[in-house]
Amino acid sequence: MELETAQRKLAVHGTMGTVFLAIGVVAAFDAAFRRMSESIQELWMLELGVGMSFLLLGVTFGGSAVRYLVHVDRILEYSDRKARRRSSDDQKLQRRRPKMEELETPENGARGIRLASVKSNAV
Repeated sequence: MELETAQRKLAVHGTMGTVFLAIGVVAAFDAAFRRMSESIQELWMLELGVGMSFLLLGVTFGGSAVRYLVHVDRILEYSDRKARRRSSDDQKLQRRRPKMEELETPENGARGIRLASVKSNAV
């Protein structure tokens, strides 16, 4: 999954989850108020059912947003780890690679390359 896709889905699912959760809470509280004030049972029961449905839908979208948040975090961590490994590998190559010096020989003006002197701890 690409980073932009995960960020977009995180924003969309997070927003939808918040909106549905708010609608569900408001509808459930309104149903509770109607139960106390009105005598028609079918109305508040229907409103409570709709409110609970929206509440659960909001929780579902909130969980999906958390999933995409984890995806975004993993993508960023993986790319950071990959960049650090690449940098570390480049530094290791530079340490291992011997330095080259140009060598000019006096005869015929021929040019060559010789290895620079390298200190080693070998006995």
